[in-house]
Amino acid sequence: DLPRLADDQDYQMWTESGGTMHSAGVLPREEQGARGAHVMEDVTGVTAVAISVEPAGGSTEPTSPPIVTVSTS
Repeated sequence: DLPRLADDQDYQMWTESGGTMHSAGVLPREEQGARGAHVMEDVTGVTAVAISVEPAGGSTEPTSPPIVTVSTS
């Protein structure tokens, strides 16, 4: 139930391993404001997953603090 963002922003998913955040992709715009689940493959060594608000199209690294972080360890 994430609220829709302005056209110049996207939600981006991240995995954390070794203290570094790695992009897991941008949430499709048509899924903003809807409930759903995303399956992440190859999560070996991942210690957390997170979502942040990024410029449209995503970023190579988080540009804002995550709005949610879930520890996997």
